[in-house]
Amino acid sequence: MTYPASTGQTPRFEIFPWSHHFNTGIEVIDAQHRQLVFLLNQMAEYVIEGASEAELKALIDELADYAQYHFSTEEAIWAQAFAQESSFADHCHIHQEFSRKVLALQAEQASLHCALDDIFGFLTHWLAFHILDSDKRMALTLKAVESGESLPRAKQLAAEEMSGTLSALIDAVLSMYRNLSERTLDLMREKKARGQAEDALRDLESQVLERSQHRYEVLFNSIPDAVFVADILTGQLIGANTQAEAIIGLKLQEIQQLHFTDLHPDSAKAENERHFSELLKHPGEIRVFETQLLHSSGRCIEVEIHAGGRYREGEASAMVALMRDITQRREQAAEKDAALQRLQEAERIAGVGHWHYDWQKDQLQASDEVFRLLESSVETFAGNFQAFVNAIHPEDQNAFTQVFADSLTQSDLIGECEHRVQSATGAVRYVKERFEHQANAAGAVLFTTGTIQDITSSVLYQQKLEYLAFHDSLTALYNRVGISRYLDQRLQAAPQTPLAVVYLDLDNFSEVNNRLGDLCGDELLREVALRLRCFVQDQEGLARPGGDEFVLILERAQEDEHFIQRLEQLLDHLREPYELQGQPHLSQVSAGISFYPQTLEVSADTLIRQADQAMYLAKVQGKNTYAFFDSEHEASRRSWHQRRAEIEVAIAENQFVLYYQPKVNMRTGELLSLEALIRWQHPEKGLLPPGAFLPDIENDSISLALGEWVIAQALNEIASWQTQGVAIKVSVNIGSLQFQSRDFPERLQSLLAACPGVAAEALELEILESSALEDWQLASATMHACLALGVSLSLDDFGTGYSSLSYLKRLPAQTLKIDRAFVQDMLDDPDDLAILEGVVGLANAFRRNVLAEGVETLEQGEMLIQLGCEWAQGYAIAKPMPADQVLPWWEQWLPDASWRRLQPVRRDKLAVLFAIVEHRAWIRRLQVALKQQADWPPMDPTRCRFGQWLAKQSGTTPEEVELLKTLQYQHLNIHQFAAELKAQPQRYAAEEASLYAYRDQLVETLKLYLMNSST
Repeated sequence: MTYPASTGQTPRFEIFPWSHHFNTGIEVIDAQHRQLVFLLNQMAEYVIEGASEAELKALIDELADYAQYHFSTEEAIWAQAFAQESSFADHCHIHQEFSRKVLALQAEQASLHCALDDIFGFLTHWLAFHILDSDKRMALTLKAVESGESLPRAKQLAAEEMSGTLSALIDAVLSMYRNLSERTLDLMREKKARGQAEDALRDLESQVLERSQHRYEVLFNSIPDAVFVADILTGQLIGANTQAEAIIGLKLQEIQQLHFTDLHPDSAKAENERHFSELLKHPGEIRVFETQLLHSSGRCIEVEIHAGGRYREGEASAMVALMRDITQRREQAAEKDAALQRLQEAERIAGVGHWHYDWQKDQLQASDEVFRLLESSVETFAGNFQAFVNAIHPEDQNAFTQVFADSLTQSDLIGECEHRVQSATGAVRYVKERFEHQANAAGAVLFTTGTIQDITSSVLYQQKLEYLAFHDSLTALYNRVGISRYLDQRLQAAPQTPLAVVYLDLDNFSEVNNRLGDLCGDELLREVALRLRCFVQDQEGLARPGGDEFVLILERAQEDEHFIQRLEQLLDHLREPYELQGQPHLSQVSAGISFYPQTLEVSADTLIRQADQAMYLAKVQGKNTYAFFDSEHEASRRSWHQRRAEIEVAIAENQFVLYYQPKVNMRTGELLSLEALIRWQHPEKGLLPPGAFLPDIENDSISLALGEWVIAQALNEIASWQTQGVAIKVSVNIGSLQFQSRDFPERLQSLLAACPGVAAEALELEILESSALEDWQLASATMHACLALGVSLSLDDFGTGYSSLSYLKRLPAQTLKIDRAFVQDMLDDPDDLAILEGVVGLANAFRRNVLAEGVETLEQGEMLIQLGCEWAQGYAIAKPMPADQVLPWWEQWLPDASWRRLQPVRRDKLAVLFAIVEHRAWIRRLQVALKQQADWPPMDPTRCRFGQWLAKQSGTTPEEVELLKTLQYQHLNIHQFAAELKAQPQRYAAEEASLYAYRDQLVETLKLYLMNSST
């Protein structure tokens, strides 16, 4: 077949415009290339014109035939110079690949329209790399050979010329193809249509409108929120974007069948109709509100709506609503609110609030708990730092601002302090604050965040404990510990001020008790205290250390005559008659006096002890007089030296022995340890208790030797028990002087090393509370050193000294031993029970063990177990015994059944225990009144403390209700019986056992009520 060099025709649409860059310089080849490009462009035009499948196939056939014609022409030309070159063979191979591709297209069964991208892609790539690279490179080489260059040189020249233009040309062709792929054939048709529309204005406007509508739809559907359009008159939905279809789960055609109210659940329809009506009344307004959208599945979606009218020529044509799904936002807000609520609840329970201060804005924000503590509110609080400071008690503001300022200079920018806050009503609370500042890189403080904790209960509880520790409950004067502390503070504050310590004792007080009874005796003591209060001046101290004894700390001038005159005035005033039971009573007083300062340094305890000794001297001299400590000082000193010498001999001759008293768990029967108690096997006086000799050497160095003997002997006894297969822990008492020795830990370590078979854990040290607190910093260091050796520690006689929370938390004793004085009367004295309950609570708060000393009855043990104190020692368990009796006792020891079945009482049921003691105290007071016919307890059952408690009780179960009825009946019976005895006191002697029976019967019912309400 013969083809023309070129048709000369130009298609109306050129996908591959011809460029002079395509020319090879060989005319016949260039003409054929133009024909190939023409066929390619004609194929594109066919597509645009909508040519049929047959027309396209015919054009591809023509392209295949012409390509074969072109290839044979090219190969004949190139063969003249390159027949033996590999490049010629490669070139022919490219022709063959093209032919195979076109043949494959001709054989394609599928629609050619579907393969257009593939066809155009192949043809453009083939033209780019074949015409522009291979054919042009061959043509340049051929021309160079024809001009006389050798073939290798001709190839080099062709390559150099091709290197600069090949890349740009190929890129241009590929760009054309990308343009084709990106815009698609539909855009080609649009281009054709635009060209045709140049002659038809109507068609042009139609195309412009179509493009505008397309842009509107693109914009409308690109809005990220759901958009619904409703008819302004009917409310019928007439439009929606793709996001609207997604949010409601319906297609546009389905949406257009709905009224706008159909978008919402029934519960929200009325509200949305109201918004629709409001928009009609207020043209131009945009309404924003939250409601629910009904999904096609039936579930409700929380949405935020922005609704308004769409206007055309000033008239509203449609209602447009933009809806945003706020379900997640609502959930996050709800979660945030719940978290805030949980935080506020936790702060309320813990009594802890928090606040945040912005330094630059001077704004202070606080949690609800802070406002509760301050009895304020967000509305009434000024919201700045000064308002926060103003809420602090006026007496504490300076201290707080100082701590706050100091914290700004700390490296960690943290501060902490305790102070009081005062509300507008005057109410005062104790709080603990901790705050931390946040600074920028330059060091400027930007914010401060703090917490405030209500510690009122703890502070008041500590104050109550301290008051009980330092004051006498009968007279409200200092007790022995309190007056000792007071005097010590005076000596520290003014060491040169002359003082006199006066120790008073009522000579005939026991006669009053025996003749008139305890209540009259108590009344006399209160009257004496009242007269003494009137006598002492400011800066002078007054105490009742116990019994019928009183101590005064008086200021004195250097002239003793003036002091003696004042002392005699005091004694005369105390000897004036008292009125007891309507009758006058005369009381005699003996007094002992010690003076300060003295030649040698003396402590507060020493001064009081000196005055005490002088008071006993006054009694020896005939009572109702006074004596000075100095008059018998030398005789007392000589007597002391004699007793000390005897003790030295006793140590040398091994006259001391150890007795052991068990410490047990009363409920489980577990043997906790044995307390080693020293005894003196005196060759003449027999077995002496420690009180007969230890006070004489309490502050003497010989007590150190005796104390080390006790530790060594206890360790030896432990080793002896171990050889018998028994492991027993032993505790030893450490004297004040021994414990305060700075080398005590080293000496203890030596004693432990001397008994290598005994582990340090088998030894416990009992340290007097007063000893530990004389120098608590040294005590803390010593105790930590002992713990490091492995021994355990307990504080002995706890509650009789300065039981301060601040000191207790610094002393690492594992066990607190409650002094026997509180255990003795706890069944009949509510104050002693309160102290016991407080100490147990204190031990629990500080995670300490607690053990009661002096348990002598089963009832005392029962009460202690119910208070939460299961550890005890005392005669109700075992008396102190020699070492050889310990194992036999242990083998047969079993706690009483009443102890074994008891459990600690819940805190909310402690009032029942106090009710038991209150009732017993009332019975005891009744007995005294029956004997003395005076000072009767409340006889009205509704006015006694037990009756008032009982009236407040209400049972929660039928059993409790019945028990309360029984208690009310028994209580009324006791009061009725008491009234009968009061009216006929002569019956009391015969009816005393009945009174006890009534008491015990009610107590047993109370125990049943307690047991029932605790389950």
